[in-house]
Amino acid sequence: MNSTLEKECQHCHLKKHLSDFPQRNREKGRKGPDCKDCETKLRESGLKRCGRCYIVFPFSGFYALGKGGASRDGYRSECKNCVNESATKWGASHKEVRRRSCQKWRDNRSDEVREKWRIRLRDYQRAHRNEQNTRTRKRLRIPLRHFESRIRNLVSQAFRRKDKSKPGKVFDLLGFTAEQLYDHLSPFLGRPCVLCKSVIVEQWHSHIDHITPLFYANSTKEIIRFNALLNLRLICSTCNLRRPKPRLLTRPIVEQQPSLELTV
Repeated sequence: MNSTLEKECQHCHLKKHLSDFPQRNREKGRKGPDCKDCETKLRESGLKRCGRCYIVFPFSGFYALGKGGASRDGYRSECKNCVNESATKWGASHKEVRRRSCQKWRDNRSDEVREKWRIRLRDYQRAHRNEQNTRTRKRLRIPLRHFESRIRNLVSQAFRRKDKSKPGKVFDLLGFTAEQLYDHLSPFLGRPCVLCKSVIVEQWHSHIDHITPLFYANSTKEIIRFNALLNLRLICSTCNLRRPKPRLLTRPIVEQQPSLELTV
């Protein structure tokens, strides 16, 4: 028998004719690593050999093929590790193509797919609620992260209320960093509230207050302007919750805003 027409099976290690091996790629003439008999035995036992690394995995170690895929067992010829490795290398060298492809998929996905992902996210959050809450509590124990989270929520709520959109990177939009926000608000901690003068402001009993209420911002520029550092201060939660709602007041003239000086 011609040696060029023989191949060694990776399972039984016997040299057999190429016709005894399953076809993998007709255009390139690739054959499977195991002969047809050994592949059948592995498939009956719920196992499969990867066509790239030649390691045997259960079917759970392979990605399932779509409706148009052609495979006897319904799985890809390469294991998940090899597929993920090749996909990572391809994405690193084709960043722009990958970005356009992802954007096209997001633009064309239907409401049914969005609802599916929303349900998956909801189920994940319910299953890991305690773990997420623990991580959040540990993170917010740091005053810097506590103030950072507060200002992100305030700006996001303002954008949803006015523009019905997301602000993106909040601190890039506002023009200052979380460290600068902490340096500005930290002098208010451990001192009497600037409104009632009786309650000592602590981290867990304080609210970030806008001297000119953020409710009056009607555009993106005004949202950014009203969230400037000079318009932010810390007050006790009691004073902030007892203040009248801004919608009951008349909108002030922006050009005649009160002084935004730091008052401690």
